[in-house]
Amino acid sequence: MHNEEPTSSLEHAEAFASLFEKGVERLKEHDQELTDRYIRNMTVFSRIMPHIYESFQGYQPQKRHVYMEENGDLNLYRDDTQTPLFTSKPKQQAADKVAQAFQKPNKTVLNLERTENHPSRHVHYSNKMLDQIEIQLQGLEEAEGWPEFVGSTILFGLEFGYQLEAILAQRSIKHLYIYERDLDLFYYSLFAIEWENVLETFNNDGRTIHFFLGTNAEDFTDKYLHQLEENGYFMAPETYLYVSYSSLENNAAIDYFKKHYARQVMGWGFFDDALIGIAQGLTSLPKTKIAHFPWARCFT
Repeated sequence: MHNEEPTSSLEHAEAFASLFEKGVERLKEHDQELTDRYIRNMTVFSRIMPHIYESFQGYQPQKRHVYMEENGDLNLYRDDTQTPLFTSKPKQQAADKVAQAFQKPNKTVLNLERTENHPSRHVHYSNKMLDQIEIQLQGLEEAEGWPEFVGSTILFGLEFGYQLEAILAQRSIKHLYIYERDLDLFYYSLFAIEWENVLETFNNDGRTIHFFLGTNAEDFTDKYLHQLEENGYFMAPETYLYVSYSSLENNAAIDYFKKHYARQVMGWGFFDDALIGIAQGLTSLPKTKIAHFPWARCFT
C-alpha cells in the first residue's frame, strides 16, 4: 500500500513530461505564427503605449516552461504550484471563469447610513439625500450580475489575456485597470492574444486602459488612486473587481486594495475643502483686478 502513491506520482510526472514535450513541438511548428503575432502586438504598443514597448523590447522571461495545447492555446507550467497555469483548454477555462464572475460579480460598495440627532447641517442634508434614495428605489429590483456597460473595472492578474478577451467580448467597459505583478505573464500575452483589438477598443469614446505591470501591492493602489483622480472619484463606489488567478503577489494586492478602500471614497473633511479653496484662489489670482477708489481715505 505504501508504494502505490509514489508510483502514481511518478506515472503522473511521466505523463505530464510527455504532454509537455508534445506541447513544445507544437510551439516549434507554429513558431512563425506566434512570432508574427508578437511583432503585431509590439508594433501596436510602440504606437499607442511606447513605454510598454520599450520595457519589453528584448525582454527575457524567467518562466521558460511554456508550451502549446493540442487546440492551439498557450499554457505554462507553474514552478510555484507544480501545476500548469491552465487546463488543457485554456480559452474554454477562461470563458467558464468569466461566465461565473458575470453571474456573481465582485465589486466595491459604498454604504451610506442615516445619523439621527446630530446638529451638523452636513448630516441633516445627507439624511435628506437618503430619503430621496429610498423614494427612488421604490418599485425597483436590485440588478444581478455584470451590467452590459461597466463604468470601471479592475483586473487583478492578466495571465495570458484569455480572460480579458472573454470579458471584452461580452461587456463594454469605460475605464479598465489591469494589474499584473508577473511580467513574464504579460510577455507571453504578446504571443497569445491580439492586443490591437483591446487597445483600439479603449482608444475612443473617452475610454481608458491603464496597465500596472510589475508593481507591488502598495504602489498599485497609490498609482490607481492617481488615475482615479483623473477619471473621476465618483467611479470608486461601484468598481467591478475581477480576479484572474490566485498567487501571493496577486492576493497581497487585493488585500491592500481592500484595506485602503476608504482613501478612494472618503475626502479629508474641512482640510480638503481648505486645500481646494486655496488652489482655486491661486489659480484665479493672476486674473484678479483690485478696485482702486481715489477718494478713499483712511481715518484713525
